[in-house]
Amino acid sequence: MTAKTDIKPGDLVMVVKLTPCCGNTGSLGTLFTVKDIVRGPSICKYCSDFRANDVIAVLPDENGCDPRRLKKIDPPAEGDDFPAVRDVEVMA
Repeated sequence: MTAKTDIKPGDLVMVVKLTPCCGNTGSLGTLFTVKDIVRGPSICKYCSDFRANDVIAVLPDENGCDPRRLKKIDPPAEGDDFPAVRDVEVMA
């Protein structure tokens, strides 16, 4: 079952907030591409807190994350004027 959220499958996201149940910081800064958004039961892997009907962003390794902890990373704009690393090395 698909749930309503601003994060969608295929989005590149970063974990930017603590776990809401125990405040764990272990996954802060983790980048991943969302595989799916589902609604269902969840258990915190840090403190074992159980939530019966949670919205979950599914990671590629099949783990889950509360979408409210995530920030979407927008893709770079087409035709940006920043030189590539190889161009900078040639200029030096």
